[in-house]
Amino acid sequence: MKNLNKLIFTFFFLSIALIGCETTETVEEVIENEDEETVEDELSARVLLSLDLEAQGLYPLHVVDDAESGSADIEEAQELMKSDGAVLVTNKDGYTYVNDYTGETFKKLKVNDEGVLEDMGEIPNLGTNGNPLFTFLDDNRILLTSKQLWPVDGVYSYQIINVSTMSEETSGTITLPINADADAGYSYMWANNYVFFEGKVYIPYVEAGESDGAIYDEAQVAVYNAETMEYEKKITSSKTASVCNGFNPSYGVSESGDLYLCSSNTALYAGNESVPSGIVRIKAGTSEFDDSYFLDITEATGFHTLGMQYLGNNKAIVQVFNSDVWDNSDYYVEYVLVDLETKSVESLDIPASRGGYYGARRSMGLLANGKGVILTNHEDGNSLYIYEPSTGKVFEGLNYTGAEAIVGLKTY
Repeated sequence: MKNLNKLIFTFFFLSIALIGCETTETVEEVIENEDEETVEDELSARVLLSLDLEAQGLYPLHVVDDAESGSADIEEAQELMKSDGAVLVTNKDGYTYVNDYTGETFKKLKVNDEGVLEDMGEIPNLGTNGNPLFTFLDDNRILLTSKQLWPVDGVYSYQIINVSTMSEETSGTITLPINADADAGYSYMWANNYVFFEGKVYIPYVEAGESDGAIYDEAQVAVYNAETMEYEKKITSSKTASVCNGFNPSYGVSESGDLYLCSSNTALYAGNESVPSGIVRIKAGTSEFDDSYFLDITEATGFHTLGMQYLGNNKAIVQVFNSDVWDNSDYYVEYVLVDLETKSVESLDIPASRGGYYGARRSMGLLANGKGVILTNHEDGNSLYIYEPSTGKVFEGLNYTGAEAIVGLKTY
């Protein structure tokens, strides 16, 4: 009986000890998870800024952890080591991808614990300039034409790069189905963007004349098989022209799976202003324009656009150019909020930004916390403005000093 009591006591003691160990481990795991969530929350408004200090020939990058408040100065920015400058391509899964002018390479960068961009690998690209064409085909493979061209024959070279290994999987050429009609005044063409959607790559393009203006009153988009890059067909829309652009975000997929694309017909970017700028749609499960849908931004605002940032829940921020003032002012870039479902359009209370390189390009993004972020180089300084979806309002976020301009932003 005494031995049985000892066994019972021993079993009880071991049980308590094991429960204690399990409880300790569980608490430690909870603390570790809370720490990770805290870090993620703290970085949910992180952005990468591209800056201009032309007087000194400097074009550094700056990782800012909080786009929503405070201030930052160019003294805290960094130039890429052994680089003569780089063009921001995109951010994805915590990594930054750039086209470097030095050696003409496509580089992968990551922010270290000190907030400094570290080189994680590079691969030769096809040249570098300010308007690369790209789209991710899956989590690891990017379709890239690193240097914008204006070919007469419509031929573009491309690479498909695996960013997990930073190696080229394949390369080749595509020939866009241009009309090349000399009687219509054709001189050359350019592609606006690469858009991956439901197993296909959509390539909007423009045919232009010697006066650098689009010569057709319709949108033209070539459709390719994303697996083989074989040409399938051309689709057109008479509702607008010059769909997408390479300077700003200009398309998004809604929660219902439909693809929305913003057109850019401003004369400042060789558009055809005889047709309106607006947003067209390709419905899920189809590969044609939805003729029943068009959100006419020009009719609603009187102006033309240069892209949109999709926010979710059918809301998007659209950049517009105030043509009433651009002849007399450098500050003509404005923003509106649109509802893709109801087609409502309302102005956002953001001070007008300088245009062109100094404020119109790479100017919008979606923060990890779901808020929209817009850069503006306005008359009183350089700032980021934040759109809060829960309230439908905008507020001034980060104020930036020491740079002539913020010339691009990417979110993480």
